[in-house]
Amino acid sequence: MEEEEEAIGFLDKVLEDEDVFLLEECELGTPTSPGSGSPFLVAVKVEAGKGLEMRKLVLSGFLASEEIYINQLEALLLPMKPLKATATTSQPVLTIQQIETIFYKIQDIYEIHKEFYDNLCPKVQQWDSQVTMGHLFQKLASQLGVYKAFVDNYKVALETAEKCSQSNNQFQKISEVGSSLHSHPYESGLCGLPRAF
Repeated sequence: MEEEEEAIGFLDKVLEDEDVFLLEECELGTPTSPGSGSPFLVAVKVEAGKGLEMRKLVLSGFLASEEIYINQLEALLLPMKPLKATATTSQPVLTIQQIETIFYKIQDIYEIHKEFYDNLCPKVQQWDSQVTMGHLFQKLASQLGVYKAFVDNYKVALETAEKCSQSNNQFQKISEVGSSLHSHPYESGLCGLPRAF
C-alpha cells in the first residue's frame, strides 16, 4: 500500500510539472505573447517543441515495450486454458489448485496491461500538445496491489511448476516448449514486470 501511495504521489508531481512546456494563450501585444519576439519566449517555444517531441518519443518506446510485454503474457497464458480443461477430466495434467498457483494473477496482469495499452495507443498516435495521459499512468499505479500479490506468490508458483514438471511428463513437455522460447517457462512473460513501472 505504501509503494502504491508513493507511485501515485510521484505521478501527481509529474502531472503538476506537466504544464512547464505548455504555453498559455496570451493577448497580442503583451510582453509574454508569442508575437512579442521576446528571446525568452522564443526559447520557451523551442523548449516546448522539444519537450513535446521528447514525450512522444518516450511514450512511443513505452508503448512498444508494452506491446512486447502483452505478447509475452499472452504466450504465457496459452497453456493455461487447455490445462484447466483437462483438470476436470479423469486424467488431468495438473489439478485446479496447481494451475491457480502457477498462473496466479497472470490473467489479471495481462488485462491491466492490455487495457492500458489499448487506451495509450490512440493517444500516442494522435499526439499533440493537448493530449493528456497522466490519468492512465495513475490508474496503472493504482493497481500495484495485483503485482504485490503476484510477487508474494512467485516463489510458491516456481516451486509448484518445478515439482509438477518433475512428476508429470505431460507438464514437463509443456514446460520444455516454454523453455525453448524463454529462459524459464514461468518467467517468460513476467521478467519484464519491473520494467513496466
